[in-house]
Amino acid sequence: GVVEPFARRVRDAAARGLVPLRFRHRVDGLQVTDGTVTGVHGALLTPSDAPRGTASPRTEHGEFALSAQAVVVTSGGI
Repeated sequence: GVVEPFARRVRDAAARGLVPLRFRHRVDGLQVTDGTVTGVHGALLTPSDAPRGTASPRTEHGEFALSAQAVVVTSGGI
C-alpha cells in the first residue's frame, strides 16, 4: 500500500512515454561526477520468458551506460 501511489504514477508516465523502464538491465555501478551520481552502467541480460517471481537466466549479452539529470535507483527480484 505504501508503494502503490508511486508505482501507479510511474506506470502512467511510462504509458505516456515520459519514463523509460529498462527491464533485463543489471546495474553494476554508478557514474559519479564531482560527487554527484550522474548515471549508471552495467550488463544487458538475455531476454527471458520466465514468469514474474521465478528464477530467470543471468546470461549477459552486452553492456550499457546511461546518464541523466536525475537518477532513481530501484531494484527488483524476490
